[in-house]
This record gives sequence, C-alpha cells and structure tokens, in this order.
Amino acid sequence: MTDSVLDIEVVRENSSCPVIRLEGELDASTAPDLKSTVLALVTEGCRDLVIDMERLYLLDSLALGVLMSACQRVPGKLTIQNPTPPVRRVLDAGGVSRLIEVRDEAGEHQQLLNFGITIEDTTEGIPMVYLRGELDAYSAAHFRGALISLTQEGHRFVVLHLGALDFIDSVGLGSMVSIYTRLKKAGGSFYIAAPSEQISKVLHITGLDALFPLYASDAEAMAAAARVAAGSA
Repeated sequence: MTDSVLDIEVVRENSSCPVIRLEGELDASTAPDLKSTVLALVTEGCRDLVIDMERLYLLDSLALGVLMSACQRVPGKLTIQNPTPPVRRVLDAGGVSRLIEVRDEAGEHQQLLNFGITIEDTTEGIPMVYLRGELDAYSAAHFRGALISLTQEGHRFVVLHLGALDFIDSVGLGSMVSIYTRLKKAGGSFYIAAPSEQISKVLHITGLDALFPLYASDAEAMAAAARVAAGSA
C-alpha cells in the first residue's frame, strides 16, 4: 500500500479570493497540509477562500475534523467547489455540506451516468465485463442485473476488468460478493483483471483480495478462468 499523496496548488485568479486546488487523497495524514495552507492564506489577509476538489478522489472521515477546524478560521466565506461524487458523499454524510456552501459548476451529478458497463464475447466463451466510473449504491443494481443476465444465459465464469473503475463503496462491494457467491454455487467464479490502484487498495482493506482471484492483466485473468472452466466442463 502506497503512502497518501495530496498535491495542493493555490491559484490567485482573484486576489481577494484564492482557489486552493486539491489533487489526490485528503486523509488524517495529509489534512494538516491543507490546514497549514488555509491558515497561511488567512494570515496573509484573505477573507474568502475556495477549495476546489475536482481532482480529489479520496476524503476520509478522519480528515473532516481537520477540514472543519481549518474552515472555522476563515473570517469570510468558504466555498467547496466541484467535489467528485465519492467526496461529495463524505461531505454530505459528515454534515459539512450543511455548514459550508458546496458548489458544482457542472450542475447536478447524474449518478448513474458515472457508471458504465460493457460486455464482450471472447473466443474462450467467457464474457469479458468492463466496468468504468463508480460502482456504488446508485449503480450496483445495474451491475448486478447485467451479471445475473449472464448467469441466466448459462455463463458460470466471468472476467471483470476494473482498470477504469474509479470508486466502489460498500453497496458496490456487496453486489460483487453477491454475484461471486451466485457463480460459486453454480460451480463457477469471476476473475478480476487489472484493478486500478485505488480499487486494489479497497479490496485489500476489506480483505476481499483474499476471496476474489485478482490478476494484473486481462490475458492472465482470462487464461486462469479458461483453465478452470475447461477442468469443470
């Protein structure tokens, strides 16, 4: 597991209201860096601040307290803009969005549009399922329905490509466990190919990397699935 990384850039498009752009992970280890940046700007005499979270892909609950402490030092108006959907959920759950204006310049997120699934047939006869975006409470039913349809077509083995999956929450993980259990009962399984670093981290933290077969590439996952499928035919 890699150490958390948070890049902080202060953009002074408006001298009276600097924009703090965050990229990476805001957690207990990196939140003090943000607090120091906020306090430095306040010391310079800035009354209003904007924190841009468009490229922040992780905000944990431990960082919320530090964030709120820093925000209370801003004498004027503090605005959070463009939070990614997973970050927005943490802000909402922690009550931050009730205390601080959260602005999305692109408009309201269309939650289901943040998820995509593509299923391709292969010469091995094992479906290759590509997931992209966010597998969460909004999209889990879509994912589960698509995979159940494959099982109803008689497929017992599936390869899931997770290289373009940016986020997964507990509901998404639950849907994966549900499908995995369904396939195992039918004598099959699914094989995870090329998970992104963030998804690999979640699977490791939850212990699911010990349950699901994980492979670095599509070819390795497909070869493993085909080998087991041939032996169970």
